[in-house]
Amino acid sequence: LDWKIQLPPVGMTTLHANVGTIVGKVPYHLLHIHEGNGTLLLDKTSFSTMDFFEFASDSWATVLIDHNFYGFFLGKIPLLKKLQLREAITCRATWGYLSDKNGKDQAMLMFPEGMRPIGKIPYVEAGFAITNILRLFRVDFIWRCSVTDLLWPRHFIT
Repeated sequence: LDWKIQLPPVGMTTLHANVGTIVGKVPYHLLHIHEGNGTLLLDKTSFSTMDFFEFASDSWATVLIDHNFYGFFLGKIPLLKKLQLREAITCRATWGYLSDKNGKDQAMLMFPEGMRPIGKIPYVEAGFAITNILRLFRVDFIWRCSVTDLLWPRHFIT
């Protein structure tokens, strides 16, 4: 589901949602591997604070919400108005369940080190951004709000 909602004069909201399930027993690479992003660049369709191959599920639901204010707040500050900076907020959440038949103990192939199911609490990240910097750049500030037992990607942990 992709939906754009115009909310004049406060901007536009973009909503992306998907749900799915995998029936039967499959090897881990055919499970739904949640879209992590291990780079410093923004990918609007993935989770910025989730590492690659961190979570896998055979039933899942994902919601990505972005709201661009188009300068509703920063456009009211006299000196910043001339820069035409724009502000945006984002919230991304996913929940997944890994059944016993596809779990680590019953898996057809061994899971990579660090891969696990999300668990009972959904994975959530939220942030805000300043866009239209020099009419080209965007700076995002994103925080991991849940599943914080592993705050840094695996390759940074010693």
